[in-house]
Amino acid sequence: MENKDSVLIRAKSSDVVHSVIYKKVSLDKAIHDAIKKIHGNDVSLFKNICYGTIRFHWELKSKIRTDLGKASDVLEEDHYGLEEVKERILEYLAVQKRV
Repeated sequence: MENKDSVLIRAKSSDVVHSVIYKKVSLDKAIHDAIKKIHGNDVSLFKNICYGTIRFHWELKSKIRTDLGKASDVLEEDHYGLEEVKERILEYLAVQKRV
């Protein structure tokens, strides 16, 4: 069974991560606001959890597939109409391929 402090740390770290990712709040500000309710040695644990989670989140990257022929085929097969949108997607992929 978890004690009160560990439940509080988990809840607060979840709030911090949510604020940083979805509300675009700076990590330091989010931690500073949440730390007010956490005491003693738990503060460093809390900071480590928050920094580690955010770092892990931002390091996740998916590979952009830049096969323009296949992308064009998929867009034509799966998406009726929206020609301007499909053209813009293909332009984006072409730029990513050059980078």
